[in-house]
Amino acid sequence: MLDVRRMQVLRAVVTTGSITAAATNLGYTPSAISQQVAGLEKQAGMPLLERVGRGIRPTAAGRLLTEHAGRSPSNSPRQRVP
Repeated sequence: MLDVRRMQVLRAVVTTGSITAAATNLGYTPSAISQQVAGLEKQAGMPLLERVGRGIRPTAAGRLLTEHAGRSPSNSPRQRVP
């Protein structure tokens, strides 16, 4: 199973367009963000980002995981259980 927190980090990287911007928004260092993305790529068994010039672009797998991270239960309002 893929780590939900790492998927949220990936989503931040894709949304902001850079590891540095994602790190700033999440309050981490760029190195920590890179390590989280590398760990997620290892879990997924494939590259999730490709470097383009000075930025990044998600691969097809990266886009799919980013969309999934946006729908994860941790991003949804909590439902009350009667």
